[in-house]
Amino acid sequence: EDYAKAEADASKAIEADGRDMKALFRRSQALQKLGRLDQAVSDLQRCVSLEPKNKAFQEALRALGSSMHEKMKTMSCTDSKVEQMFQILLDPGEKDVDKKQKAAQNLIVLAREEAGAEKIFQSDGVRLLTQLLDTAKADLMLAALRTLVGLCSGNRSGTMAILAELGAPRLSAVLGVEHEQVSLAACNLLHMMFESLKEGLQKDFRGKEDAVVLGEAPNLLIRPPLELLPLEGASAHGRDNALNLLIKVVPRKSPKETNNSLSLWVIDQGLKKILEVGSTVCGTPGSLPVTENSRMSTSVLLSKLYDDLKCDAERENFHHLCEDYVRSWFEGHELAGKLRAIQTVSCLLQGPSDAGNRVLELEGILDSVLSLCASVCEAHQLVAVEALIHAADKAKRASFITANGVSLLKEIYKHSERDSIRIRALVLGSAGGTDFSMKQFAEGSTMKLAKQCRKWLCNETIDAGTRRWAVEGLAYLTFDAE
Repeated sequence: EDYAKAEADASKAIEADGRDMKALFRRSQALQKLGRLDQAVSDLQRCVSLEPKNKAFQEALRALGSSMHEKMKTMSCTDSKVEQMFQILLDPGEKDVDKKQKAAQNLIVLAREEAGAEKIFQSDGVRLLTQLLDTAKADLMLAALRTLVGLCSGNRSGTMAILAELGAPRLSAVLGVEHEQVSLAACNLLHMMFESLKEGLQKDFRGKEDAVVLGEAPNLLIRPPLELLPLEGASAHGRDNALNLLIKVVPRKSPKETNNSLSLWVIDQGLKKILEVGSTVCGTPGSLPVTENSRMSTSVLLSKLYDDLKCDAERENFHHLCEDYVRSWFEGHELAGKLRAIQTVSCLLQGPSDAGNRVLELEGILDSVLSLCASVCEAHQLVAVEALIHAADKAKRASFITANGVSLLKEIYKHSERDSIRIRALVLGSAGGTDFSMKQFAEGSTMKLAKQCRKWLCNETIDAGTRRWAVEGLAYLTFDAE
């Protein structure tokens, strides 16, 4: 039941008639469920004073008094526990590792209990947990983050208080730390905070100011992972965690949900930040630290954001932002800028292909891709050949590539010393799709692809990226009768 609404309705009845015992009794029950026991007692005492012989009122007051007594005992016991845990964890002179680990675990368990969570809040625990985060010690940071997750779970007001204390810059910094477990714990905290606030958004609030503040909170929680994406100092796995968090919480879960404002806000405020990750060329000066999964996660996020748009105007805005970003790197920059532009195109083609196709048709892009395939720099070749593979998905583009790039691909396969480039050239050259007329290499090339891909796939010393392309090559063979 919605106890907050029940309490509000009863309060209105009591305002109209202060002697309405039925309303007083109902409000006391609602207040008990909401945990406001002292106010519930006050209402029941009023009921008893109006009807001293009513046994139901007397029994309810006696039961509530007993409940409050038990709660006070629990709180009293919890008081010393909470203070003791913080004392051990924040004492720089405490060298007993086992003692600190036990204190951290006890604090996490306490945060999951109502009485323990309440006491942590009352003991200025959020500020103390912030101090633990600021120690930069992984074990203490993990304890603080996991405790904060417990405090936020199902607690809207507590989550708002924690968000105000921590602040977006600190959350972003912790999410981007080098320690993988700490970064993941920070990601889990942000996810829990978002879910707790989202539950509150779905309820009807009487206070306009409360509703406005709560409505802004999800944007405040989205800002830390969004701001982290283009930061050079952020760790690679921190960046992946930020992308995965955005994938989970931003797009609508169902088309039945009519509000896509969060996706629109992310596109408006952060699409270029997301594309910064997708355009990263590993190994180049100033490139962001990324993992082998970062660009694919970026493509997935872009695809989900695009799919969440509801009308042509929203999609057209998405296209314009992508085109502006690609042009910003392609025009007026040296080779490094053109590589970033081509990498962006490749990322978009793997995600929202409509947006990828639009930027691919910008003047000079496809010509530059073909030119870079002949580059003497293997890193440049790698970017260009991969973009060419994604571009060849459309028949009209595949025929253009057939006419202009097959001989180039053959030369790359024959003369490149890097398996990571050779496999990409062979996959593109052998992939003909379902139309036999689109075959790009000579008859029998699919057998060569099968043998070579198997060789690369079975070689455990070859990097994961190259072996993944070997799987891609084998996947192409499903279109071929041979």
